[in-house]
Amino acid sequence: MLGGDDFTSGDSDGVSNNRNNGPSGSSSSSNSSNRVKRPDISLDSGYSGREVLLVKNGLRICGCGGALGCAPLVQTKSYFEVKIQQDGIWAVGVSTRNSILDTGPFGEDTESWVLQNSGKLFHNGQNIGSLEALLVEGDIIVRIVLRFFIT
Repeated sequence: MLGGDDFTSGDSDGVSNNRNNGPSGSSSSSNSSNRVKRPDISLDSGYSGREVLLVKNGLRICGCGGALGCAPLVQTKSYFEVKIQQDGIWAVGVSTRNSILDTGPFGEDTESWVLQNSGKLFHNGQNIGSLEALLVEGDIIVRIVLRFFIT
C-alpha cells in the first residue's frame, strides 16, 4: 500500500538510498539471460482512494489517499521498492483490501502495517517501531520485512 503526495513504486535488486548520488541499483547476477523475468507490478486503480491519481502506468501515486498493488503477497518472502520523489506526508506498507484508502494516516486500523514519513511504523493505531534515520527526497525504501506469527 502506498499513500501520500508523490511516490514511485517498482521492483529491483537495488540499494537502500541514493543520498550520495551513488548507484541507484545493482544486480545479483552477472548473467542476465539466466534470470527469470519478474512480473510487472503496479498500483491498482481499482483499489485506490477517491482523490488518488495514479500516473506513469501505475508506478506513481499523487494526491490524497492510498492505493494497493495489483499483485498479492503470496510467498513467504516478498519485497517492494519505493522511491520518495518529494518530501511531504506519506506512508508505505502492506494492507488488506478492507483497509480504508481514502484518507490517512495509514496504519490506524487493523488492516494495515505502514512506515510513515515520521519514520515510525504503525499498525492498529499503535507505534510498533521506528527507523533510526529519517527518510528524505531521493531515498529508496527497498525491503520492508514483515514477520507474521500464528498464536
